[in-house]
Amino acid sequence: MLIILLLTAIAFLGLSAFNKYSTVQNAENTIKINTVSEIDSISYNNGADSLSFELNGEGKWYCTANTDFPLQTSYVESMVSTIENLHAVREISAAEQDSLAAYGLENPSATVSISGTGGQTANLLIGSNTADGYYYLKLSDSDTVYTVDSQLVNSVSQSLYDMAEIE
Repeated sequence: MLIILLLTAIAFLGLSAFNKYSTVQNAENTIKINTVSEIDSISYNNGADSLSFELNGEGKWYCTANTDFPLQTSYVESMVSTIENLHAVREISAAEQDSLAAYGLENPSATVSISGTGGQTANLLIGSNTADGYYYLKLSDSDTVYTVDSQLVNSVSQSLYDMAEIE
């Protein structure tokens, strides 16, 4: 009985150490994509909707096409957070790539434009999805293609009326 308990404790400690090592390795190998800090403007076109949002002087998001729209700002805040923390699962250098059409990036399924308070801008092109559920993504001013999880795609799939604040 004591031997079983001892073996169980050793196995537990071994797995704990392995998981800690794996987490550190994954954090070190993470590829941050976004270069814009303090996002104050975001626009996207997802094929069905083309929407733009800006941050006003009071720190509240509003729809630029309809400033009186009862926007539930948590949708935009979540989208901004997703972009600010966007990390690639994989990086595909220009040398490794097929044509952009192979990744769905010649005619992207969605585009996202962001700008920050310091004047930085970025345009993200979202391509097709991969066999394992990720999506191809490219910055418009870069030749590198990335794979990212579906969180950004889900964020920009919302219509304006999905974001309505219901009272």
